[in-house]
Amino acid sequence: MCRQRNGCDDCLGIWGGNGNIFNEQAMKRIFIAGPYSGPDIITILGNIRRGLEMAVALMELEQAYFCPFLDYQLALVSDKDFPVELYQKISLAWLEVSEAMIVLPGWLDSRGTLEEIKRAKKLEIPIFYSLERLLDWLTR
Repeated sequence: MCRQRNGCDDCLGIWGGNGNIFNEQAMKRIFIAGPYSGPDIITILGNIRRGLEMAVALMELEQAYFCPFLDYQLALVSDKDFPVELYQKISLAWLEVSEAMIVLPGWLDSRGTLEEIKRAKKLEIPIFYSLERLLDWLTR
């Protein structure tokens, strides 16, 4: 990678003079929050699906997202049973460096999401409850 990020021949000109790849506006780091667990597997899978759909939507908007709904993949490949609290700590660490939060439906019934919202408010991170409002914020 070009240490100067000035479009030299080594990096094929992909780094713009302002340090952003492709010389585009910088991506925003957006935390996806919403209910994960549920009373049965169908509910849990539905929650994961909604989280992944939001990640796809944010990728289509070319935004950098953190999607805790991908955590299930670690459980599929690890031979260790990591405690839920560790997953939550990791999510909160990402929340603390996020520039915005998008909240999925069902959040009122999710203790974890309510805690994430509380933390985002304390950190003065903008919180959006619809993709349309987030898009308005991104384009202003």
